[in-house]
Amino acid sequence: MGVPSGIELIVILSAILLFIRYKNKIKPGNEIEYTKNMLKHRSFLESNWKEFKSNPQKYPEWFQDPFTKRQKEKLRDLGVPHDKTITKKQASDLIGLFNDPRDEDDEILDFFGVDPDNHNETTARYKVREIFLDKNNYRKWEEYQDS
Repeated sequence: MGVPSGIELIVILSAILLFIRYKNKIKPGNEIEYTKNMLKHRSFLESNWKEFKSNPQKYPEWFQDPFTKRQKEKLRDLGVPHDKTITKKQASDLIGLFNDPRDEDDEILDFFGVDPDNHNETTARYKVREIFLDKNNYRKWEEYQDS
């Protein structure tokens, strides 16, 4: 058996995407975006979720609350499969993978020389948090805001 041709690769990829959609009940049209987001961000999300579950005192209490009915509906609309025991924070992160960064996060990232175009809402939030862990950066941002 030789190397698959372009058409054979398309057929194989289509079969894989159909399997993913039906196995995970992903809405038609979202399978590529979902697959791309999860492949790109899975380890990032898992490490952050592990961190906030192991150190809940460092984060707002709502992070640990069960996800809401509205979040459940949004995840369903996006076609994102999820565990029924996910938290509000986890649901928020999953939903944010499909949204552009908020304007304020865009502005902060741009101010600190981070290309906001390489981020979605979730990764931008985490990057802003990382930037502001350095109190000097927070001070610089406040000074910029005041000017």
